[in-house]
Amino acid sequence: MNHQTPPLINVPLDLSDEAAAKLIDFLLTVAHQMESHYSEQLYRYHNGTDERQADLWSDTDPPF
Repeated sequence: MNHQTPPLINVPLDLSDEAAAKLIDFLLTVAHQMESHYSEQLYRYHNGTDERQADLWSDTDPPF
């Protein structure tokens, strides 16, 4: 069976090589800009240094 998974966003499937490269470059630029803008929050989140996140995983809370 050979089927394609539909894309998460609606983009043309028949882009030229150049257009596909430019689209990816644009999306990577946006991702880098977002990462730069939210770098402090991302650091706190991934390193567990944000006290506000500590309450999310309380050991006294039942799982369900």
